[in-house]
Amino acid sequence: MNNFKKLQLLLLCALFVGLLFAACQNDDVDINDQDTKLLTRNSPLTNLLQRASMYDTTLDNAIDSTSCFSVKLPVQVDVNGQLVTLSSPSDYHLVADIFLQFPNADNYMGYQYPITVIYSNYDEAVVNNSDELNSLRQECGVTLPGEPIYCFAISYPIQVFGYDSNFQLAHTYTVTNNTALFLLLYNLEANEFYAIDYPISIMINPVGESVPVNSNMELMAVLNTAIINCSGTTPPCIPTNLNDGLIVYYSFGNGSLLDSKGGAHLTNTTTAHFAADRGGNLNCAYEFDAATGTFLSATNTTALNGLTQMSVSLWYQPGVDQSEYELLIGRDTGMHCPDTNGQWSVGLYDLRRAVFGYKNSVWQVNGSQENIWYHVTATYNQVNNTIKIYTNGVLDETATGIANCGTAGPPTVQDIGDLFIGKNFTGKIDDVAIYNRELNAAEVTQLYGLQPCCQ
Repeated sequence: MNNFKKLQLLLLCALFVGLLFAACQNDDVDINDQDTKLLTRNSPLTNLLQRASMYDTTLDNAIDSTSCFSVKLPVQVDVNGQLVTLSSPSDYHLVADIFLQFPNADNYMGYQYPITVIYSNYDEAVVNNSDELNSLRQECGVTLPGEPIYCFAISYPIQVFGYDSNFQLAHTYTVTNNTALFLLLYNLEANEFYAIDYPISIMINPVGESVPVNSNMELMAVLNTAIINCSGTTPPCIPTNLNDGLIVYYSFGNGSLLDSKGGAHLTNTTTAHFAADRGGNLNCAYEFDAATGTFLSATNTTALNGLTQMSVSLWYQPGVDQSEYELLIGRDTGMHCPDTNGQWSVGLYDLRRAVFGYKNSVWQVNGSQENIWYHVTATYNQVNNTIKIYTNGVLDETATGIANCGTAGPPTVQDIGDLFIGKNFTGKIDDVAIYNRELNAAEVTQLYGLQPCCQ
């Protein structure tokens, strides 16, 4: 930053702070980003930049089965009795390569403790054994400014001018990477201001376009547009026509728990782990064990609110029969009439038949057998409260109206609750898709015919 620009910003800081000192001496200062170059920890732009510069904890999901944190490299792992050193993300394939040598075995991977884990806010924790690691998965207690954003990247280096109003101190920071930017913004105090030295460049993902930016207003516009366009992209493996109305999609490719369509990213606070999908692709499905209470969940479920139509599609391979209700996917919790867990659900029950519950219930014709992959699609239309369930592309049952629940009265539903996958279920689940419209029979058949997605 040249001396003239630095002097301008210093004078701006001094004038601005002087005007606000009496009113804001003990409170956070809130600044309109569109009216000044100055930003604070409460500025919307600060939030976006923090979320874009978080540590990417999804890179090793295929290894640690969680997006809550990543295992710091290098690390030594025991894979089916073979010791392997993972020095960089490019080494993760070594685990899969060993698994491929034993296609019919119960594959195992364990860490050589102690290890260090890194959270999205760059905090680190030393883990001494598997019990501690599982506890950290379940707690997942780090406080973050919001969901991570992967729709754009900042072209470094950039310069940031900082000002502390308490001590009237000014600093110029040369920021060279995401770590430095995140920690600079994450540790801002109420009395600290900063300004970005424009112009800077933003790299838009996934197209790789570099966009020049000259002001806070331009930066907000570019980032918000990138987020909208990124959320609207077609997920891998989904044909264009089946992208229409798609609001949530989990391919579980390479163990990822990200929603590649929107922001309903999953969290694994249990020991649910990656597994081979129906095509034999390693680390491209998730495996659950009811005996140990495994499941996946998402808290950002606003995309599921207010739906007058919906469709849910997934693949599942049941393991050992639990002889009770097994949730494949559903919103919220609590069994109630009619055969529903939470607001709506798709599960296995009564001879392990798939059942879709939403104000009424519809059932699969035949029960599911162990270790066989099945495709299930459930649809809902508010018109006449029509629900349907399909197995392997074939319609099983249709129901209209609201179920008669006797003395319990008609079922009521509310747009509340987290999304759960695999709760009280033993087996594998893959390629989960949720739509805000009712799929027709031809589209259901097309979904069933798609190849396994491992991207």
